[in-house]
Amino acid sequence: MAKLAFLIPNLQSGGVQKVITIVASAMVERGHDVTILVLGETGALASTLHPGAKIEILAKSNALASIWAGYRADPQAFWTLRPHLLAARNRSKTLDYLPALARYLKSAGLDTLFSATPYLNMDAALARQLAGASCRLIASERSHLSSGKQRKIWRAERLRGAMAYCYAKADLILAVSQGVAADLAATLGIDPVKIQTLHNPTVPDDADQRVAAPVDHPWFEDTAMPVMLAIGRPSYQKDYNMLLKAFAAVNAQRPVRLAIIGSTSDTKKRAKTLDHLQSLADGFGFGERLAFLGWQQDPFPYIARAQLLVLSSRWEGLPNVLLEALACGTPIVSTDCPSGPHEILAGGKFGELVPVGDHAAMAAAILAPLANPPAKAYLQERAKAFDKTSSLDGYEAILTGRPIKAD
Repeated sequence: MAKLAFLIPNLQSGGVQKVITIVASAMVERGHDVTILVLGETGALASTLHPGAKIEILAKSNALASIWAGYRADPQAFWTLRPHLLAARNRSKTLDYLPALARYLKSAGLDTLFSATPYLNMDAALARQLAGASCRLIASERSHLSSGKQRKIWRAERLRGAMAYCYAKADLILAVSQGVAADLAATLGIDPVKIQTLHNPTVPDDADQRVAAPVDHPWFEDTAMPVMLAIGRPSYQKDYNMLLKAFAAVNAQRPVRLAIIGSTSDTKKRAKTLDHLQSLADGFGFGERLAFLGWQQDPFPYIARAQLLVLSSRWEGLPNVLLEALACGTPIVSTDCPSGPHEILAGGKFGELVPVGDHAAMAAAILAPLANPPAKAYLQERAKAFDKTSSLDGYEAILTGRPIKAD
């Protein structure tokens, strides 16, 4: 039995949180001692955790104490770390939990700490060094780093050195796709040998039973008009503006509805974003065919009943929703964004791929499977290539320091 801890921002909705709850619960079932470390709060996904998993809520420190903790972790590297520790604008929201994380690591006696998201990966490296802990550190990168830079200029221009320094401190870096791994090595100058690729354990063993669960929206029981489904919190990354333009172009040729599952904990930002998207759809004349379904703990029943799953992202890592759609046998149209869709869909063999930001191409790609959908069994066979058990075996091997078995 290994003593493991998973460091994530919270247990609110999100791809990272969802995967970690699956992995953590599986490790409990396999006999390991598991703790989830969260920053100041838990969230709705706490109810999905195995009851044997513990949750540790890290306390927030003031900014000065956090900066001082980062300095003490490695005074000689302070100049390299300075953009992370002394940021005035775009300051990391996770840094203030560094002292509490270091205190936890000093006394927990962990075998392995697993961190996810770039800022927490940096904090984990500093906290382990500050605590003098001997546990292994697995830093997990779940998004295409250089593509994210299009929006995150601070990280692109100022944090590269700090990220490279901290990531190099990890015992292993886990990437969710080959695209993420290659980009990480190129962007941060990390030896590719230190990066391991492992797909997410997304598709549950009981998927067949879960798709039969009822859904709380009449569109999914009404076959008179097809429903396109998009999943993901409204954000710049998901590019729902482009999706709505494609949606309008499709409706100009045939009637179709669009439902969006996803939310954000920032209520003001959510309301503003959803109002903007609704106004955009109203302007196109199809506002009554757009519905926001908020966060759904289990999207499988919705995916299974939709006629099409659409992904309009500017970038991803390994989008779980595409794996879920394949498992349901639901046709897919996705941007060929970096990275993940090309890997999952085998270059377009198992779904339509379109250029990022091209609403005309997406509209054309949507019309094709609506008119002539691929066989459900064909898509479900592809989902088997992302077997959950194999992925969890890989996670257990990584977390316990064993080599992953070759396929």
